[in-house]
Amino acid sequence: MTYMLSGFYILHKKNPQGTETQPSATLATFKTCLRLMHFVWLQEGEELDHRDEYQVFYGEKAYQFLLEVICGLHSPVIGETEVFGQYKAFLQKSSIDYPIASILTQAITDTKRVRAKYLRDLGAQSYGSLVRKMLPSAAKVEIVGAGLFVEDLLPWICKDQNQVCIYSRDVEKAKQRFEKSRPQLQFKDMNKNKIESGIVIVAAPLSAVEIESLVSNKNLTVIDLRGESQNDECKNFLNYHNLSQFFAVIEQNQKKTLLVKAEVLMAIAEISLSRLKIENLRPFGWDDICVW
Repeated sequence: MTYMLSGFYILHKKNPQGTETQPSATLATFKTCLRLMHFVWLQEGEELDHRDEYQVFYGEKAYQFLLEVICGLHSPVIGETEVFGQYKAFLQKSSIDYPIASILTQAITDTKRVRAKYLRDLGAQSYGSLVRKMLPSAAKVEIVGAGLFVEDLLPWICKDQNQVCIYSRDVEKAKQRFEKSRPQLQFKDMNKNKIESGIVIVAAPLSAVEIESLVSNKNLTVIDLRGESQNDECKNFLNYHNLSQFFAVIEQNQKKTLLVKAEVLMAIAEISLSRLKIENLRPFGWDDICVW
């Protein structure tokens, strides 16, 4: 018999750059553009081997931090849904053994409960909804990127009869991801084409220099959703918006949002404490149960 969170660790790093070397005990890794989370399970007597660059969370605090992240409480837009979508996609594609499997899956259930009770009214603050407000009806939209972030944005951007084109380094891979569900999309190779018209949305880890090279018409509206845009912003566009400007748009709701966040943090702390006390009974030794 063990407690649900008795050997659960998260090694966390903000703003990961390039390829990361996994600590030896890592069983799964969840990565977004803003953070890296290694999930670790240690048996009694085992010691955690990691570099000092990681923040370490253990047991109840690890589970609490996980819920806070996927509820959007550590995101620039509090309560946004994109990171939760990325987390669910990460689990669907992962093959993770018990007991980490049950913990990470339980986090989805708890997050849904928290969002339904506290964060429903904040849904309009997602990146997708904010971008949509900036688009005129039937706009020509050029999206740079073809990853999970774009997948989250498309339901918002494809509304209002917009004409949408995806720019990717691997066009065939982008088509495989999106063409079946959204046959109206167009696709272009960013290595062979320049953007000369439309509203440009950047949702890929390019540098400012690369973006300015790709978007040849400097009079276009460019919506830069890169996390790096706050430190590596484009200088030469006539109408340029980065994440800092997005945050200013929601500043008027900040007081309400912070009050809600405080309430959600308390609720998550209570949920995490209750999970800590749950015992795992494995009378038949089923140690290899997977999530999917």
